[in-house]
Amino acid sequence: VKSLPVKRIINLIKQKIYNAAAETTLISPTDYLLSSCKEAQNRKECKIGKKTIWVDYNSCDYQQCINSKSNVKDDIKNAIVFIDQNLPFHPDNKLEGLYIDAEKYFWAMNKLFDAIEDKYGRKIVIAAHPSCYDSYINGKFFKERRVVQGCTLEAVRDSWAVVAHNSTAISFPIIFKKPLILVTTEDMHSVRK
Repeated sequence: VKSLPVKRIINLIKQKIYNAAAETTLISPTDYLLSSCKEAQNRKECKIGKKTIWVDYNSCDYQQCINSKSNVKDDIKNAIVFIDQNLPFHPDNKLEGLYIDAEKYFWAMNKLFDAIEDKYGRKIVIAAHPSCYDSYINGKFFKERRVVQGCTLEAVRDSWAVVAHNSTAISFPIIFKKPLILVTTEDMHSVRK
């Protein structure tokens, strides 16, 4: 019984209840849906009806890139930036019942970072997710690698390349035309496809 993924089962039940409720009149369709591109289509986060109006708009990330004038410190420039998502500890994951084993995750990511640093002769800088800076600042999770917060856009803009999962900040390397390495771990695949 202890080995049963109770949180995943509860999350699945919640999803089934929401899907069933969405088919009824208990949940009304959204009036407007903002979409920055076709790929940003609804992911079952709201109910879309026949009268829902789709509104094309500029993403906030694009606007931020246009307006960004601040600089990063020289030791970050031309580094390889990892856009962190705080996967093992993110509060949203806890709410959704998703579990990423922290020890396995950081071991796998550090092994990858070591290989990337060896291959390209550049340091990895961690652009910490807003929810985790205090827990990362001591460096124990990322083997003493530099951790920065609040300057992901600028760090990516001034980077040599970027490593990421599926962060919403993925638009930054795309807008700035930076080489991008998309990575995943086996644990991530078992939790979410």
